[in-house]
Amino acid sequence: MANVGRKPRVTDDELLDEIFELTKSHDNPVVTTQEVTDGLPLKKDSVYDRLNKLHDEEKVLKKKVGAKGVVWWLSLEEKVSRS
Repeated sequence: MANVGRKPRVTDDELLDEIFELTKSHDNPVVTTQEVTDGLPLKKDSVYDRLNKLHDEEKVLKKKVGAKGVVWWLSLEEKVSRS
């Protein structure tokens, strides 16, 4: 039986790979939640929650910009492991 309505599964490694590829291809050291969301089959709220979890695990770093904005980047260890 098909999993109708079931959300696609995206691993933490796939999410981290997406950040790595975005920063590499855009030649920009940081990404927004929306940029990460655009490359994954997940909703923005889910991506934001996952990024915060990865931040708690020290796999990504973040900085608030403006009233509501946040930018993300890989920790040095994660960046080196993907290079």
